[in-house]
Amino acid sequence: MQTETHETPKGKTRSVRLPVLGTIVLLALVIFVPPYINVSSLRHSIVQSISAGLGRPVYASAVELQLFPRPAFVLHHLTVAAEPAFGAEPVITAETVTASLRASTLWHRRVEIAGLHFDAPSVNLVRNDQGEWNFASLIRNSPILRLAGVSSSERPLPFPYVEATEARINFKLGPEKL
Repeated sequence: MQTETHETPKGKTRSVRLPVLGTIVLLALVIFVPPYINVSSLRHSIVQSISAGLGRPVYASAVELQLFPRPAFVLHHLTVAAEPAFGAEPVITAETVTASLRASTLWHRRVEIAGLHFDAPSVNLVRNDQGEWNFASLIRNSPILRLAGVSSSERPLPFPYVEATEARINFKLGPEKL
């Protein structure tokens, strides 16, 4: 004996409608809600996160939210301050910087930056009279040193990836800028 089960067309359409409807609602939220989110209120915590990662004071004038192709914040007029021992000029200035978010930290309501992309930055490399470079502290916080066994509990987590396109690099040896 075989038992036959019959699905009604009505039940079948309900099981198909629910995932389709859920997808449409989710897509609509992703498209229409971000412009109403006030990311300017998050500017301070975003800049603090970048500053902690670089170990330098960082400033930005405005922040925008980007959802595609990857969640990120777009920072405008970003400046990374120099260490006072190397002069007053900033280490890096850029009109636009895209800060990709580490998705795993969003669930914990924390903003943690996974990587930075600088568009047309101006980078100032300065070497003082003692032969030290202003980027030395950034190198000491690099992931390569962590892999080599160099550790410090006081050191902030470094960015895993930093990239730049159309960068300008200025070298300064003592008082002379090249």
